[in-house]
Amino acid sequence: MPDTAKLSAALAEIGARFGARPGDVERLLAAVDAVLELHQMEPGMFPPQCTVCVNGDNDFGDLMAEIWPCPTVRAISRALLGEESPDA
Repeated sequence: MPDTAKLSAALAEIGARFGARPGDVERLLAAVDAVLELHQMEPGMFPPQCTVCVNGDNDFGDLMAEIWPCPTVRAISRALLGEESPDA
């Protein structure tokens, strides 16, 4: 999971550059936190799987969970921190 303090600092820097209004950074951070909260690692699964993402059907027609960190977590990490999730 990306470090929330790093995400907060990155959003604060972005807000300062673009003239964010009071509360904008907090709302953006809350939105990112809400998405990351949904895309958690499924407990007890090996390999680790996302609780939300699926990547298609297996040979039996069952939906397969995306390996965690999922593309959503990796995209947020890459966009805000310039890096992949350390768990990738």
